[in-house]
Amino acid sequence: MLNLKETLAVDIGEGIAAAQAAGELPAVDIAEVVVDRLTAAEARKQNENESGRGDYASPVALSLARVMKMKPMEIAPVIERHLPRKEYVGRVSVAEPGFLNIWLS
Repeated sequence: MLNLKETLAVDIGEGIAAAQAAGELPAVDIAEVVVDRLTAAEARKQNENESGRGDYASPVALSLARVMKMKPMEIAPVIERHLPRKEYVGRVSVAEPGFLNIWLS
């Protein structure tokens, strides 16, 4: 059974794959770039006192920028649009320089 951090990482991976399938992100092999980051650090818990930030944050767009030859702030909103909608996610937003902020419901 996956913990919440791992589950969010899977969701982010699904969002990337969906965006690629829709042709909104380049169909490049992202496994090497994403796998370690998603499982280890992509969905990391934010400090409780950091207002304006999500419960979790992912810098995945920053990691993908070089491989996709796009700016992180071009990649992050596309991933956000393609994230699977789950009952445990209240909302998702994009923040400079390309973070996905995730609030739990």
